[in-house]
Amino acid sequence: MVFLAPAFATTASATSLQTIFVKQSSLSNFSCGSDPNQWGFVITTSGLTESEIPAYISVEWSSTQPNFVPLYLSNGPVPGGSAHYFTDTLANPESYAFDTPLNAEVKISTTWTGQFVLSHGACPSSAKPTLTINKTAGTTPITAPNSSTFTIASSANNLLSGDQVTLIDPLPIATGVSYSLDSNSNNPSGSEVAWTSCAIIPTQVVSCSFTAPNNGSFSFADVVIDVSASSAAPTETLDNTATISADGIVEHSKASISIVSAAPALTITKTAGTTPITAGSSSTFTMSKLAVVGWDYGEVTLTDPLPSGTGISYSLDSATNKPAASQIAWDNCTLASSTVTCTYTPSATGIYDPSFANVVVDVSTAGSAPTQTLENTATIALGERTAKSSALINVDVASETTPTLTITKTAGLTPITAGDNSTFTIASSANNLLFGDQVTLTDPLPIATGVSYSLDSNSNNPSG
Repeated sequence: MVFLAPAFATTASATSLQTIFVKQSSLSNFSCGSDPNQWGFVITTSGLTESEIPAYISVEWSSTQPNFVPLYLSNGPVPGGSAHYFTDTLANPESYAFDTPLNAEVKISTTWTGQFVLSHGACPSSAKPTLTINKTAGTTPITAPNSSTFTIASSANNLLSGDQVTLIDPLPIATGVSYSLDSNSNNPSGSEVAWTSCAIIPTQVVSCSFTAPNNGSFSFADVVIDVSASSAAPTETLDNTATISADGIVEHSKASISIVSAAPALTITKTAGTTPITAGSSSTFTMSKLAVVGWDYGEVTLTDPLPSGTGISYSLDSATNKPAASQIAWDNCTLASSTVTCTYTPSATGIYDPSFANVVVDVSTAGSAPTQTLENTATIALGERTAKSSALINVDVASETTPTLTITKTAGLTPITAGDNSTFTIASSANNLLFGDQVTLTDPLPIATGVSYSLDSNSNNPSG
């Protein structure tokens, strides 16, 4: 072996030194120490003074470069005394835990008569892996539609070559929420290593695995999960736990993202045309500014149960469902049983802000319609979300003047001879009647011997 001297050197005089090699049988016949990652060498101090105890030994390894292991502790040159040299005094001592010493030597005083042996070996196979995992949430809470992330940082120490490490994260299933691995996921930097495989498998479970290529400790690249909440996402908390496991060792970490539902904003304005109106004339109800802001998917409905009234009739105006620029037409619009119903269902998902064509209802009144108020409320709805608007039309009677009546009673053939017939005829009219006014006609016929009366077949038979 050829070794370069370290910055420190033995305190013994160079003129009285000898090179001693470790007892070879101790390299193959050793016990495991209490620390499974530590190699330990011992030099008994018989025949040495305090200043002659070597400050370091030189070790040749099977995988790493030869190095100098410094003195860890000594109980001095007393009978039965010893000096101890441990690898955990070195930089990155864990890298030697999985290596094997091939030889070791020391420069020591020629007065020395002791032993130089490997006292105990590193036995990483007897040490269970130690695992760390830390799952964190990005922005929380978020208002839908919006996005955030889950990030999982993890590591595994004391792995043996071929050991399997798994990372499992069953993501919560929620309405309007989707997941994907971020482009920065499993992208190692610095001393990190990539997972052998990492994906979101069916049922929304993140599944990553790693096979140790050699003995050692590993810091894994972060697993970053994009969380997207659509406008359909309700208010809820995405709460779950990620798990890392290896060789029967399991560690967990939990994180959560809160979603605040941003219900689509529905708008509607219902207005009346001319009001008041006189019985016999007409007006309109118009539903406008029909819109859904921040809409993802679902059927939109417009309903307007029109008020019942005496002498009132309704019909959809020809201007109904005729979209102007930037408006869209309803799939259908009907008026049945005095209720206007319009519906629209998008052909695909995707957040947008549609404005719908106006809906116009013609209101017609009969000339006999009484004084009344036509008032009602129209509703636009998406699922359980609604917006409402009301309007009214006042109807007044056609006239408030006093009725005028006319009556003329005339006699037929007169005089007549007993045994003959004749007639009485009554013509009458009534003007400026109000709805519900009662008109009566009475004629007390004279009682006379041998005279009888009956209504002629032409009686109460209107013409013209």
